[in-house]
Order: sequence, then C-alpha cells, then structure tokens
Amino acid sequence: MAPCTDIPVDRDPPATVTSLPVNAGASGLPTPHILLTTIPAASGSQIPSVALSPDALQQIIDCMVRNSGARSSAPSSQSSTVGNINYVREFIKFDPPAFDASSGDIDVAYDWIRDLEFVFDLLKFPDEQRVRCAVFKLQGNARNWWRSVGSAQEDDGESPISWEEFKDMFLDWRCPMTLRHEKEMEFLNLKQGNMSVEDYDQQFLRLSRFAPEMVDTQSKMVHRFVMGLRKGIRGLVAIQNHTDYASAFEVARTLDECMPVKTPPGQDEGSSGQKRKHQRIA
Repeated sequence: MAPCTDIPVDRDPPATVTSLPVNAGASGLPTPHILLTTIPAASGSQIPSVALSPDALQQIIDCMVRNSGARSSAPSSQSSTVGNINYVREFIKFDPPAFDASSGDIDVAYDWIRDLEFVFDLLKFPDEQRVRCAVFKLQGNARNWWRSVGSAQEDDGESPISWEEFKDMFLDWRCPMTLRHEKEMEFLNLKQGNMSVEDYDQQFLRLSRFAPEMVDTQSKMVHRFVMGLRKGIRGLVAIQNHTDYASAFEVARTLDECMPVKTPPGQDEGSSGQKRKHQRIA
C-alpha cells in the first residue's frame, strides 16, 4: 500500500513573543524578564505560556538555594543541641564525680580525670563531647576557672578545645610541675620493701601516671615492676620473662604469699616500702 501523503494538516499561525518584567514581590526572588509566548490554538483561542531567559532562571535557582539554606540552619542547630543533651544524659547515668577544687592533693585531680575517661571510653564519646561533659561536672572554683579559661579561648577565635588539650590545661592548673616531679621521683625510687605485692602494686599504678614515658609499653611496665620487687622473689619472677603486667603481678603475688617477709623488731614499713626507723641488728 502506498504511504498516505495527501492528509491535510492544519497550520497554526506563528506565535508572538512579548518580554515582560515581573516584580519579585515578597518572595525575595530576583526580577527577571519573562518571555510571554502566545500560541494560537486550532480553535482560534490563544494559549499563553511562560518561558524564562537563561540568566533569569539561574538567578531564581541561586536565590532558592540560599533561601533553602537559611530555612534549614535553624533545624540543624536545634538538632545539634538535642544531640548534646543526649550525650550528657548518657554520661550522668554513670554518676561521674564532680570536681570543685577544694582539695590541693594532686592525686584527686588525676583520679577525677581517670574516672571520667573510664566512662568516656566505655560510651565511646567523641572528643568534643568529652570536653563538654567534663565541664558539666566542674563546680565551685573549678567552674570559675573554666569560665575564665574558656572565655579566653573563645575571644581568641581558636578552634574548639580537644580532650587532650583540656587535660593539659586542667592538670597544669591543679598540679604544678614541682609536685609532679616529686611524684615522679617517688615512683623511680619505689621498692616493695616490707609491703605485700598487692600494696606495692597499688602504689606502683598510682605513681606510674606521673612518669608515663616509663610505662608506655607492657615491657617497660613489667621491667619497672619486677625491679622494684624485694630480693627474695624478684629473681624468680624475672627469669620467667613475662610480656604482660597482669601475669607478672599474679606470679609475684603467689610467691609473696608463699614467702612472707619477716619484719625485724623496731622496723616500720614506709609509704614506699622504705624504712622510716630501724634498729641496727648486730
């Protein structure tokens, strides 16, 4: 069959184009020129359609993006606040201790940091939340200290304080370097003496935080611990070449129970196992 080529087709008259300025109004959008195109319909009526010039269309898109960002900033800020509150709620469930700077004992300051870090590590808190929750537990003079230090940081326009920076600032405030050096020397001179291994272990762990570079690996920690044991059990523990602190401690404690030290009359046990006073026995 031959293709149909004689079907009549209605020809629409040409469309007319008019450029009209349109005011932005209350929407805040730019004032583009709109191309008003009048397309005659087959019935004779005219159907208007609107087309934007490329520049005007881009202006409107840019403005819509800016307005969208402005509208979304408030919900984002609100969401961040809610998130901070949730972290604090989880934190206080563990009843972490407060710090009010009433004690001058530097062990109190170190213990406070240690107790907070236990909770932070357990809950896997991010860095910024650790600082926020720690500040939440400051009271009295400690809170006044942070208001002064924190305000100075904000005035300088510095980036948010990290947890490590907070710890350094806090310990510099509560633990002068002279006292830290005294504790470090106490650790270096620590010997078991007449203490039980359990008491020696407690003193060892308490003082080791003042000399972290000397116990920053398990091997260093074991070596320092074994060298401080009393002579009767030191060699028996050393020859076993323990690679972790827990196993060295367990062996030392077992030997200590089997080989109790005999304290000569008139000899008192010092805080680090040293003699405070003694009688020389001929």
